[in-house]
Amino acid sequence: MTYAAIAALLLAWPLLQLMVTNPTIPTLIIVIALLGVLMAFYFGPLPALLSSLFPASIRGTGLAVTYNFGVTLLGGIAPLVLTWLRSVTGSLNAPSFYYMAIAVISLVGLYFVRTRYNQR
Repeated sequence: MTYAAIAALLLAWPLLQLMVTNPTIPTLIIVIALLGVLMAFYFGPLPALLSSLFPASIRGTGLAVTYNFGVTLLGGIAPLVLTWLRSVTGSLNAPSFYYMAIAVISLVGLYFVRTRYNQR
């Protein structure tokens, strides 16, 4: 997951810049495919990581609350934030800033999970 978050941080700007400078269907397909692969590498092991953080007696509730809170907080406000970023910056590449910020938040969270809970 760490490698996927680092790759997302490093590739967000170039991939969206490619899409802005060359707005064609093949470019869109390539960018979406690459971002989809990065997301698969991140979200694939996420359930295993989250389930290892909770004892069996509260695992279902813990997984549901943490996952849904994160999706609601960061995914639910994404259209609002992306629209605001686009209006403030005037750049079509503004979504990459949000994507990179989420990657940084993810790296910080993974660091704390690794150090506090001794997870790999």
